[in-house]
Amino acid sequence: MMSLAGSVRLCVACIVGAVAAMAGGCGTAPKVEVVSASLGEVTDSAVQVKVNLKVTSEAEEALPLKLVHYTVTLEGGAGGSGAGGAGSFKGTRVAESVLPKKGGVALVLPASMLMSMGSGELRYTITGELTYVRQGPVPEWLYDMYLSRPSVAFSGSGVVGAAAAAPAASPAAVLIPAATNPAGGPTPAGPGGG
Repeated sequence: MMSLAGSVRLCVACIVGAVAAMAGGCGTAPKVEVVSASLGEVTDSAVQVKVNLKVTSEAEEALPLKLVHYTVTLEGGAGGSGAGGAGSFKGTRVAESVLPKKGGVALVLPASMLMSMGSGELRYTITGELTYVRQGPVPEWLYDMYLSRPSVAFSGSGVVGAAAAAPAASPAAVLIPAATNPAGGPTPAGPGGG
């Protein structure tokens, strides 16, 4: 059985070790950018949105990404009646990714909510926090013990819906160059025939 003095020394040693590990592990935090969003499944009473994130790092080490806590809100829709609709989703996802040193990864965050899309477009807003851990047994232990959970906040907004998607989709479908037709036959016509 450990004495009170022994317990205090152990606690002090743990705190000093944790502070030293956190100070030694401080480096460049990853950056999270909200790139875009797209509609997933849409029914008469529910809408799913998928928000695309780009996570980049200038760190000299790979960073295991852990959890993403996020909130997505949607406004608009409801068939353009002017009344509009609104919905909100709050969730946590396991990132299931390792951010390579001086590199980047893409993450997709789904959000489903009960609301009517109507025929209009929806404005989305996302706020969140991505937790990560430095490599090594001490940072992993500190993370697992909830003593050190480095994180980076992010936010963004934009528009999703049929009207929002139309301009982005049109240029990509306008022309298929002859060089991309390996069969050597006539090039398929773009929109508008030909």
